[in-house]
Amino acid sequence: MKPYSVSFGGIPDKYSSWKSSSFVVIPFPIDMTTTYMSGTRNGPRAIIEASGHMELFDEENKIEPYRAGIFVSTEIPSLTAGPHAMLKELEKRMKAVIRAGKFPVIVGGEHSGTCGAVSALKKKYEDLTVLQFDAHADLRDTYQGTPWNHACVGRRVVDSGARLVQVGVRSISEEEDRFLRRAENVKTFYASEVRDNLADVTRGVVSNLTGNVYISIDLDVFDP
Repeated sequence: MKPYSVSFGGIPDKYSSWKSSSFVVIPFPIDMTTTYMSGTRNGPRAIIEASGHMELFDEENKIEPYRAGIFVSTEIPSLTAGPHAMLKELEKRMKAVIRAGKFPVIVGGEHSGTCGAVSALKKKYEDLTVLQFDAHADLRDTYQGTPWNHACVGRRVVDSGARLVQVGVRSISEEEDRFLRRAENVKTFYASEVRDNLADVTRGVVSNLTGNVYISIDLDVFDP
């Protein structure tokens, strides 16, 4: 697998090669279904470049995690065929990482990238749970003419057969609310619940997870 132009965290070559790395960062600069402001395609590069300015020591565990090795692959190319084609390319990249026994980390890009990641992981882990931190439920069946819109991520996760646990939701449509009322494999913890009783929500989240968990974070979950 070809490397990115710079390492994550600015770590030495000794810890950033494919062979020596336990973790693989996959930049996924998709910006095809954004609905408010475009620019998510710049996210992966901005995050990777900014990572070179952070300290690499974990003060809680008293270790330097980068010593496990972090490889950064080249970006998934933007394809004119549309979001589904890009998601299939991400799925292929994910499968290669999984086959190699490495831990994949996707850096977006809009939230739709989760669909490609989950598609690959579900084929290996039957008991997969997706833990989604998000301000939105993303449970629309289609949005703006495509089922691969960022507003449909949660729905595609459910369609894959994975369990879905959502945390921090504070914006939801009537269509999504109706879906949640009948969905059997989804547990949603709203932002109001998190604010009112974080301890109970934390216990509830953990009790709803299975053995294999994929964590998906949409940055709008952070409520200023």
